[in-house]
Amino acid sequence: MIEFVNECIENFRKKHPKIYNVLYVFYDTIKHYLQSLLIFWGVFEALKNFIKWLVEFFELKLLGQFVVSVSSFIKSIIGPNISLVFAFSIAVALVYSLVMFFRKRSITIHLSGCNKKIDIKFGDIFSCEGIRIIGVNNFFDTLVDGYIVSENSLHGQLIKKMNDNGKKIDEAVKKIQNVVPERIMRAKGKQNKFPIGTTVSVSNGNDEYLLVALSDTDNEDYKARATIDDIMLSTRNALTKADAIAQAGSIFFPLWGTKLSRSGLNHAQALCAMLIALEQEIRKTEIAGKISIVVYTNDFDKVDLLALKKMWRREHGVS
Repeated sequence: MIEFVNECIENFRKKHPKIYNVLYVFYDTIKHYLQSLLIFWGVFEALKNFIKWLVEFFELKLLGQFVVSVSSFIKSIIGPNISLVFAFSIAVALVYSLVMFFRKRSITIHLSGCNKKIDIKFGDIFSCEGIRIIGVNNFFDTLVDGYIVSENSLHGQLIKKMNDNGKKIDEAVKKIQNVVPERIMRAKGKQNKFPIGTTVSVSNGNDEYLLVALSDTDNEDYKARATIDDIMLSTRNALTKADAIAQAGSIFFPLWGTKLSRSGLNHAQALCAMLIALEQEIRKTEIAGKISIVVYTNDFDKVDLLALKKMWRREHGVS
C-alpha cells in the first residue's frame, strides 16, 4: 500500500512539478509549525508545573496566582478560537509556500578573470540533457538494499533506472586504468576500494553518466561519509573527466555533500565548496563545456540562490 502511494506521488510530481512544489512546501511548513507548537506547549506545561511545585514548596501564593492568570489568559485566547487559529496557520503556511515557490529558482555565477560561468538551478538531474555526474561510494557498489546503497540516493536511483542490477557499472569499473584499488574483505558489497575522485563513465541508452567516488565507506557500518576535501577533490576530478566526454556540451553536477554524504555541511556550505572547487579547476584546466549545478527541487527552501549570488559577488567582485 505504501509503495503504491509513493508511486502515485512520484507520478504526480513528474506530471505536475509546479503544483507538487507548492504542495510540498505547504506540507513541510505545516509540519514544522505543528512541531514547533507542540514543543512550545510542552515547554509551557513543564514550566507551569515547575512553578506550581515552587509555589507549593515555598508557599509563594502571589506567584501561583500569576501563573493561573497567565494560563487562563492563553486558554481564553486559544480555546474558543481554536478553529480561527488553525485557519490562520493554514493561511500563513499557504502564503509562505507561494512566496517560496516564486523565489529565485536559477542564477548564473560569473568567475572573475575569465569568461566562464556556472549556472545553478533547482530541478531533477535525471531530466537534464548532457553529461550527468553522480556521486557514489568509493567501492562503486551496485547492491541497492538500503544498507550498502540507499534507494533514496542518486547512486541508488541511477542503478534502479538502469534496470540491469548494476552490470554496466560493474563492467565500467573493471576498465578503470592507472588506479590500483585497495582490497578490502567485507561481508557484503564490492571488495575493491578506489581512491576518492576516481571516475567511470556509463551509458544508459542515450543518457551519459559520469560516476565519481565521492564518499568513503566505513568497513563496519557500511555508511558513506565525505569530508569537505573529498567534495572538492571529487568536484575537480569529475569536471575534467566530464568535459573530455561532453565535447563542449553540457555538464550537470548535483548538489552533493549533504544528507547521505554525512559531511556535516548544510546545503549552502556544500554549494560554496563546489563552486570554489569548480573555479579552481577551471583556472587550472581549459574547460569547454557549459557547467550547471542542479539542486534537487524539494530542497529549494534550504538554499537562497539570491543570497548566494550576493555573497559570491561581494567576495569575488563579480556579478
